[in-house]
Amino acid sequence: MNTSQLAALRWMMERELSALRSPRMSPEISLKCPDENELASRLSERAVDERLTARRVERIRDLENALRRIEVMDYGVCEACGEPIPLLRLLASPSVRYCVACQQELEEEERTVVVTGSFEAPRPRRTTPSRPVTPPMPFFLPRRRQAIH
Repeated sequence: MNTSQLAALRWMMERELSALRSPRMSPEISLKCPDENELASRLSERAVDERLTARRVERIRDLENALRRIEVMDYGVCEACGEPIPLLRLLASPSVRYCVACQQELEEEERTVVVTGSFEAPRPRRTTPSRPVTPPMPFFLPRRRQAIH
């Protein structure tokens, strides 16, 4: 990944971070209501607000961690296998920590825990690539020169 690609990804993450950190006016939900249906509706709204806030906090944490990885020159490398994460994957989700293959393995292990209730010890890191390593695509494609008449 070249410096302009890295700068573009950093810009995307910083822009999203500033949007997530901007103050949001969340109306206080009063639980004093004469009607039980209204109270149930307000409690439901409060639960949704809490879930959205938790997701926002988690996203901020993920983006901050990705920016730290850029600073220590560890960005764009899968934390499980050490292979480069393809640029298109990083563009789709700049804070991603795993390549597609390792993410699928991780999700499969999580499904196994949920379904069976048992947890296997984590698999050792792969030392050899499971697939050929291809260089990332160029971020900015050169423009074609137009003929001057």
